[in-house]
Formats: sequence, C-alpha cells, structure tokens
Amino acid sequence: MATAEEQPWVPADSDPNTIFLLNPQGTRHLAFDQRTGTWLRLWQHRRAEPLGADRAAMLRPSGIDTIIRLSAVWMLRHPTHQRVGDLTDELARGAKALVLHFAGLAGAR
Repeated sequence: MATAEEQPWVPADSDPNTIFLLNPQGTRHLAFDQRTGTWLRLWQHRRAEPLGADRAAMLRPSGIDTIIRLSAVWMLRHPTHQRVGDLTDELARGAKALVLHFAGLAGAR
C-alpha cells in the first residue's frame, strides 16, 4: 500500500467528522470517518481510499491501539449500525494478521 514514490506530506483537510492519524514519517496517513465508521488511506495527490480496519492495521502496525480504540468507540456509539459487524470482523482479521506476521518473524508457529 505504501509506495516508493510517496514523499512526506501533511494532510490539510480539517473535516470535523474525521479523525486523522498522522505518521511521523509523513507517509501512510490514515483517517477515520466518524459518520460512516470507515478507515481511509490518505494520499497526497489522490483521493482518499476507503480501506478496512484490517488493512489500516497492516499499513500502520504501530497505530493498531488507536485503530482499535477509535473503531471500538464508534461501534459503542452506533450499536445498531449495519457497519458494526463488518468493522468487528476487520479488527479481528487485522489483529490476527499482525500477530501471525510478527510471530513468524520471531520464528514461532
């Protein structure tokens, strides 16, 4: 998802319904749309790309705590929204994928 051509930048959008997760390296920025419960991959010269919480976690493993927290708070505030089940599944897939990835790097099976 990150590309070699991506240069450091800072998003300028100030949508009050969106929470931004800015990466200190200036790339791989994420946003969470509080209206829809959707994660977005932000690009400097392209439109934002919707992505699941699992892909957001893989893109920004160091931010998984914030990804889980923001997603969970949104789900608690919107318990009957049709997106809740999908977001729950995405979080579970993302956490599992990261654990398996890092366990594999450590030699665990």
